[in-house]
Amino acid sequence: MVAKTATIVFSLVLLVLESQPKPSADYLLLDEDEDDNPEVRRSPEDRANIFSRLTYSWISSLIAKGYETPLQANDVYKLGHKYRPDVAAEEFQYNWKKDIKTAIYRKTLVLSNDSRQKHNIGSIISHMTSDGTRVMNALIYLTQR
Repeated sequence: MVAKTATIVFSLVLLVLESQPKPSADYLLLDEDEDDNPEVRRSPEDRANIFSRLTYSWISSLIAKGYETPLQANDVYKLGHKYRPDVAAEEFQYNWKKDIKTAIYRKTLVLSNDSRQKHNIGSIISHMTSDGTRVMNALIYLTQR
């Protein structure tokens, strides 16, 4: 009974804390400082609480402005760091490589005993490496177009 009550109290405390607006990011880079460039508008999503995120109310002012007049480039909020194209591309490439390696090694787990006896371990690893290289080269080719 005490554990259940403690869990409920803890959950309520977390709910109250989560409903509070978040403080502005303290880790802005110097060239991204709002004070230096008044044109830069930080997204209210960065400071939105859980309820604002669930209902998308953090973006309602931008939607209202877009309803009244066509939006201009300086009306839109600045992207958060994790949404910048260079950061997203780097994370995508890391996860892609990891998933390709996993898929190739899973492929070796389903090799039949006949296949394992026909080929030595060196040739199996060579095939796995060439498969990975081909897929990575295809990715590089597709991203350069």
